[in-house]
Amino acid sequence: TLCFAFAPEWMAGAKCVQLALWFWAGVSKLNPHFPAVVCVMLSNSPVTRFAWFRKRLYRSYPDDLRPSSFARWLAHAGTALELGVPLVLAASGGGPTLTLVGLAMMCALHGFILSSVPMAVPLEWNVVVLYGGFLLFGAHADVSFLAVQPWWLAAALVGLRVVVPLLG
Repeated sequence: TLCFAFAPEWMAGAKCVQLALWFWAGVSKLNPHFPAVVCVMLSNSPVTRFAWFRKRLYRSYPDDLRPSSFARWLAHAGTALELGVPLVLAASGGGPTLTLVGLAMMCALHGFILSSVPMAVPLEWNVVVLYGGFLLFGAHADVSFLAVQPWWLAAALVGLRVVVPLLG
């Protein structure tokens, strides 16, 4: 809202917010519980219908339902992808190659989440984030996220994008 109301170039501020959302969403998955989330999400997915695949997600199905090393690897790969999307798009500087790589990573991340149909997840969020990513970083790749003006708005965005999530 601050970017829309006060920034002469609101798109730069919107890019900052979008990058922060992706980054902190990835950071939130750096915990010991996320592999169990991925394990259950994939074993309940309508896309992964193969019994051998679902059993492989658990240490020793049905006796030990803790996530297997395979499920842990999948969770860490997903976290790396979620952290990589904002880093690649921020580093792209509007260049076509890195922008395309970042947008492809974004499609892989959110496409995977959408195709898994996870329970209790607002799936429309992933659709909106895909749209926002294509609009902000694809259609307007020439606008730098560093171009936020005026200075006080840039400072407020740093506080809201960095300090508040760290305290949270």
